Amino acid sequence: MAQTIEEADKLYAEEKFYEAFEMYQKISTRNISSCVIQYKIGLCYLNSPFKQKEAIHYFNSVIKNSCNDIPSEKYYYLASLLHLEEKYIEAINTYNLYLEETENQIRDFNDIGLRIKQCENGIKLKADLSQKMTTAIMDIPINTSYDEYAPIISKLDNFIVFSSQRQRDSFNYVYGDKYTFLPQNLQSTDNDIYLSYRKGIQFSHPYPQFEDKYRQAYPLFIQDGNYMLLYIELFSDQEGKGNIYETRVKKGRWLKPKKLNNKINSSFDEKGAFIANNGTTIYFSSNRPNGFGGFDIYKAIRVGKDDWSKPINLGPTINSEYDEVYPFVHNDNKTLYYATNGALSIGGFDIVCSIKEGATWNTPFNLGKEINSPYNEYQFSQIPSKRYSYFASDRQNKQSVGGFDIYNVFKPVHKMKRAIVTGTIQVNKNGKKLPLQLKVKDSNNITFRKYVYDPSIESDKFFMILFPGKNYSITIASDDIDLYTINIDLPKDTYRYQLDKSFTINDITVLNKVVGFDVQPQSTQFEITTFDEIDNQTKEESTDARYDALLMLMEMIVDRTDKDGLASLNALDDPFLDTSLSNVSNNDPDPYYTPLLDLIEKAFNEGNSNLLTTLDSVRGDSGDKIVKLPNNTANPKSILEQRYYFADDDFDITSENKKTLKEIAEFLKSRDDIELQINWFSKKSNDEIKNQDTITQMRMNSILNYLTVSGVPQWKIRKKELLYKTSSDEACILLSVSIK
Repeated sequence: MAQTIEEADKLYAEEKFYEAFEMYQKISTRNISSCVIQYKIGLCYLNSPFKQKEAIHYFNSVIKNSCNDIPSEKYYYLASLLHLEEKYIEAINTYNLYLEETENQIRDFNDIGLRIKQCENGIKLKADLSQKMTTAIMDIPINTSYDEYAPIISKLDNFIVFSSQRQRDSFNYVYGDKYTFLPQNLQSTDNDIYLSYRKGIQFSHPYPQFEDKYRQAYPLFIQDGNYMLLYIELFSDQEGKGNIYETRVKKGRWLKPKKLNNKINSSFDEKGAFIANNGTTIYFSSNRPNGFGGFDIYKAIRVGKDDWSKPINLGPTINSEYDEVYPFVHNDNKTLYYATNGALSIGGFDIVCSIKEGATWNTPFNLGKEINSPYNEYQFSQIPSKRYSYFASDRQNKQSVGGFDIYNVFKPVHKMKRAIVTGTIQVNKNGKKLPLQLKVKDSNNITFRKYVYDPSIESDKFFMILFPGKNYSITIASDDIDLYTINIDLPKDTYRYQLDKSFTINDITVLNKVVGFDVQPQSTQFEITTFDEIDNQTKEESTDARYDALLMLMEMIVDRTDKDGLASLNALDDPFLDTSLSNVSNNDPDPYYTPLLDLIEKAFNEGNSNLLTTLDSVRGDSGDKIVKLPNNTANPKSILEQRYYFADDDFDITSENKKTLKEIAEFLKSRDDIELQINWFSKKSNDEIKNQDTITQMRMNSILNYLTVSGVPQWKIRKKELLYKTSSDEACILLSVSIK
């Protein structure tokens, strides 16, 4: 067994953690009580890219069992894991136990003071509730169970480049939580730079950009999709010692990367580089001598096409005795982001920011708990509007896929000024659902078309984004026929209005033809959620309901789908940006309807279902109504017009006319929402018509008397005192059945 343990120890020393872990596990089944084996299994878990926190059990076990043959480092390892779990108080106490245990010894770890300081930072940032941003992991296939890092977003936010260690020619994107270590057959030695284009709020499948093989390669800076700075470590380089290269696009392909000169690259290490100030300044990090300690950030000025000035250290405000790496300068040339593992961190590398005033960089500050964690976060990039940012992290939580993953950050620039109106609208006719269209207007008669999505014929779901603090009319139409109008109020600070509405439609048939529809509401439900309701909830309820995420999602939907608007917004921040790169027509169909509804529905379903209130009506919902079919009637409200002709000097109603009058009378008696209007026509001039009284009145009275005898109330009949002239050779009386 001793030989087997030695073999496992050798594998562990060679950082072959998968093989060592498997061997230690087998030994443990034979000697489950061995403190040494339990400790070494914990060490393997500590190096797992997926299940690091599983080591807590093993370190706790050897501590509780007072295993004297286990070194004091067990306290350090346990403290570091508690630190990663954001159990800062417990971590501080355990770090202090390590100090006590090693008080009279030479310590293997001398960063305890720094780690306790980082825990204290974590406690302070955890209590900060002022941040209004959300961080989310990017979906597969951007992230895989392999390491993805170094995300560089284009200024238009329309494509992203990043590095990945995935298997180059494989679609085997396994989830990391299935493994402690990736099995041998799934491990990859590839390291490539990938590019992915945005498709709505998602990104397309990424593809590798270089055919040459490198031990390590990742992007640092990209400009207009045609120029890139990148870090490359060749197989001929000393491991861990690469250089900064540049490349350009020619005939649609990246040229062979060219190493920057020895003013930027040195015999030491360089990590990260970024070109700012319209191409005149390069910022980079290096551990070359005469710095403040570890990696420092430097800058150099362009002095020729391919030359730079002597680099200048940014000084003690930015740099420290620890590492400062991966600088990113915002488009305003005064906002510097970088990563540090020093006294500003809450653990590992954190992303911090410094704002420049004049020629001086101000004291940097931590970007906060929404971005940083006790794990490593670095390689930050951001679009000019600052609303979207990207970074890499090896954090292990419910979101993570495995190893380093790429995350995005959304930061609203103001309190929500939009509201989601969604739900279901269904109209049934003869047992079949009708395809529907929605027409939305506000109280000022302004029509809203953008972000108004018609109900899906399959699910009846509709979706729209409107401004709160207004009243709106939503007209439901089918085949260009307006069926019904619902008026809704969106109070100030509303961010969600959910409406569920269903109707049935029946044909209105008179004189053997369909003249309109009866539209009958069947049910109505609606729910309004405002910011006040959110603020009154507990923090836990708010988290469960994903309210904050929903707010962010709403603004993301607008930005992500409004390509022209987003390009214009970024162009305002960047006067050198060519907005012609985003020449997208507003009339293009939006292919993201279903994914948006799925995301919204998921967020709503995780909300508080008890808020849903069933009501008999919505404001302005007047119940049953008649909808007329398109026709050529003179009266816009008329659903039926019938002419009755008389011979000269004749005023008697013919038998044929009595049949139609009888049917019209029955129709009028059966409904309270229609009325009859009587007009008369003549072939004579207006002056002649004025002189004609007896015969015309007798004809009208004949029709009125017949309708009255048939049971039609007089209040349903209006005699229109208008004079018409007809081209017909015969005079006529016109009956017009109209909607009230």
